[in-house]
Amino acid sequence: MLVLATVFRCLGPVLTVAACLSSKPLFLSPMDKREEANQARARFNHENSDLLTDVAAYDECLKLRNEGASQSAIKAFCEQVRRTTLVAAHA
Repeated sequence: MLVLATVFRCLGPVLTVAACLSSKPLFLSPMDKREEANQARARFNHENSDLLTDVAAYDECLKLRNEGASQSAIKAFCEQVRRTTLVAAHA
């Protein structure tokens, strides 16, 4: 997978996918809050792909960091999203 990602020049997203596959799920979906969880995922939804949705959520957090957002702003983003069932991926 990593060799092909290098060939096709998409190593960054593929590394994120590999990390997502080897860690706990970013999104939780408790039975009693299934609709709320679906709405939280919809914010990052990418063509009905769970892995690309995870990449989009991670990229949003990374974007804040690259734009120079403070640690408290990044933490606030993760906490706000966590309240809608996203587990902080990069706090």
